[in-house]
Amino acid sequence: MNMYESDPGEHLYNPKSASRALKGAMADLARQAGRAESELDGMALGTAYDLASTVYGQSLPEFWTNWQTWNVASKQPPAPMGDL
Repeated sequence: MNMYESDPGEHLYNPKSASRALKGAMADLARQAGRAESELDGMALGTAYDLASTVYGQSLPEFWTNWQTWNVASKQPPAPMGDL
């Protein structure tokens, strides 16, 4: 990881700049967890994923399964380019 990259799991939720999909996922997570949406403001997305995994269990919404796939992939070194 270079100095310009950061772990996606460390990104903080900011509803003012979040995508519509993330806002919806966080609003649903807040409802399912019995929390006010404002309690999730500033939460690290890795923490939100952990909370979602606990709250939803085996019924984890597609948003969170996709997010985790992307999160894990972002930590892998790039594959070799091979012969070009």
